[in-house]
Formats: sequence, C-alpha cells, structure tokens
Amino acid sequence: MQRVVIRADASLRSGTGHIMRCLVLANELKQLGFQIHFISCEVPGNLCAQLVQCGYPVHQLSYLQTLDLDNYDQSGSTELWQKDLDQTREIPTFRRANSMDNSR
Repeated sequence: MQRVVIRADASLRSGTGHIMRCLVLANELKQLGFQIHFISCEVPGNLCAQLVQCGYPVHQLSYLQTLDLDNYDQSGSTELWQKDLDQTREIPTFRRANSMDNSR
C-alpha cells in the first residue's frame, strides 16, 4: 500500500480551511487505496483530534511551542523550515533506511 503524507497546520488564528480541504483530499485518496498520514504542529486549535476521529494517524511536531509567534519575524528565515524538517525526519514511520546499506 502506498503512503501519502499530508503536512498541514491549523491554529486558533488560521489554517482551519486548509486542514478541511486536505481532509477531503485524504478521504478521496483513502478510497483509492492509499494509506494517509498527517503531520501537524502542536499549537492551540490544531484540529489533530478531529483528524484522528476520521481515522487518520497524526504525527505532531512540537518546535513551535518554544516560540513567541506573536512577535516572531519569519521573513527571510529558514529556521522554522529547518526545525520542521528535522522533527519530521525523527518520526519513526518516515525514517528512511540508511542509504549506505547495500545488503538489500
């Protein structure tokens, strides 16, 4: 079974529509036989519980909990993207086999 990972966020301030559109996409892909996983940040209003209620595994990223988002200037910074990528790579479901392993 092929896996599709949907990376989407929602909070009390924004993103609810984005999650809902991704949920429609996830439902269609599931009907086609794909295994769906969501990755979302742990922030207030994130809708992760609703995704779980719909039957989808949700992997939550915690890096935003350490920031004061009301006063954080994201312009031109790759810091958040790098933290997002680093935490996503640590999710056991998505770890790739060592590329140097030629025993397969």
